[in-house]
Amino acid sequence: VGCICCVVLQEAIFIHGLAVAPRMQDRGLGTALLIEAQKLAVRLGRARLEGTVDLCGRDAGRLRGYYARLGGQELHSTGFGPRGSADATQMRLRKAWEVGS
Repeated sequence: VGCICCVVLQEAIFIHGLAVAPRMQDRGLGTALLIEAQKLAVRLGRARLEGTVDLCGRDAGRLRGYYARLGGQELHSTGFGPRGSADATQMRLRKAWEVGS
């Protein structure tokens, strides 16, 4: 139905992959998985979650909004189109907090 793959990377938990089956999307499962990743980070004394999100076509704006609503900060975007980051195909994000809070 859904899965998240996380790796400890210095002071962060890096989200290597997050996926929810298309028929199960829009039910809060991705959000629940991200919350569990943040709980893991807190238990391990890490100060942030980080990840790289693949952006594609019409879903790009929706994905940016989704991660922003969850407290994610867009660090930078990269793309290969004529407009550079305006044609972003990937976005690097971070959500940080004070350790112990």
